Amino acid sequence: FRSPSAFLFDWSTGTQARPSRSSGVMSGLQIVPLHAWRLVAFGLLVFLRVQCAADAEAGSHEDAITTTDLERCRELLAMKQPSADEGWTAASNPPTGMQVWGRVEEGSSTAVFLVHGKMLNVSAESVASVMEGMDEAKRKAWDSSCLSMQVIARERDDELVRWVVDMPWPLSDREYIFRHRTAQDGDLKIAVSRIARSSEDLVQREASLVRINEFEQLSVARQAGDDVEIGLYYRNNLQGSLPAWLVNWFAGIGLPKYLKQIYDQCHHVTWTTD
Repeated sequence: FRSPSAFLFDWSTGTQARPSRSSGVMSGLQIVPLHAWRLVAFGLLVFLRVQCAADAEAGSHEDAITTTDLERCRELLAMKQPSADEGWTAASNPPTGMQVWGRVEEGSSTAVFLVHGKMLNVSAESVASVMEGMDEAKRKAWDSSCLSMQVIARERDDELVRWVVDMPWPLSDREYIFRHRTAQDGDLKIAVSRIARSSEDLVQREASLVRINEFEQLSVARQAGDDVEIGLYYRNNLQGSLPAWLVNWFAGIGLPKYLKQIYDQCHHVTWTTD
């Protein structure tokens, strides 16, 4: 341990005095030019400015994925059964080991779904790869509603993805331009998807497609022995007046079928996340 007096700096001359190693007393001076300290200070200032600019750019997007979103993913495994008083309806035929709830936000065409439970005899790696993989060929192997899926850009930790979904007649097909991020948090595999507000600059609109302006998906998967605990939050405004039959179909049939497709695909192929 060295006391504060072990390093003496004379600001008037720009020199620093250090004790001799041989004597342990101030028997000699080691001169450090003042301009060297100025260069160090200047380099530190430049570094701080660059770092602040990068942080500001990362957080400047209205649709930016944040640490708060990742924390919301973690909390999905501890979710409690939602209340029917708040408009939630439980699916009558969910896949084995899972519970599914859905509701339509009052006064809107926004549907929200929650999934909680276990997928049996699969790995967390395969669940995350199938459910959150952005490869078009792999997606089409199990999801017949996927017309197109492409990673169109990358920004820091995020992928920017274009996804076109086949909708039942007479609805027009839907187009999603969204940010997507995956992360490993201890034994948790988490993922966040959210509509990119800059979609107009990324992809030109097609007249035959309805571009979605509100979409968010949070997911988490954790290995539990031979099974995988999962949590899923899904919120989607399909841009238009939703007929009651469509919401009921998606909650009671569509989403359980979607989860069953994921489950089946996890048993057929083991993929690793990109």
